[in-house]
Amino acid sequence: MRLTDQWPGIDPGELRHRITFLSQSLVGPIGPSGTEEKWFTSSPPLVKRAKIQYLNARDKVANGQDIGQVLAEFTIRYDRAITSQMRLQTANQYPNGGYWVIEEMINPGEMNLWLVMTCSQLGADRATA
Repeated sequence: MRLTDQWPGIDPGELRHRITFLSQSLVGPIGPSGTEEKWFTSSPPLVKRAKIQYLNARDKVANGQDIGQVLAEFTIRYDRAITSQMRLQTANQYPNGGYWVIEEMINPGEMNLWLVMTCSQLGADRATA
């Protein structure tokens, strides 16, 4: 992100990744635990072009399992329909980790031009869509 005459700008050629936004639905009752969380695409799907910049990646061992954690920044054109309660899904060519949780959202300068979202990656085994 760069400022051009005080307006945040980005090269449109950097928006080369396609992402789909997922919304939450609670399904229930299911067993003694209550409701089950499901993530789904809207109809029509909310699909955007994004710039992805990977910020941090690390592996850790917890309870005898090797867990990878990836943190990335997604930059898209502003859309007020997008909320921090949504999740992202990157293109289907990434079958093992194409789901992301939005950790924070920034509207640079409160100008409604861009959304910058910091997201952490979920493995395909933990995401239900």
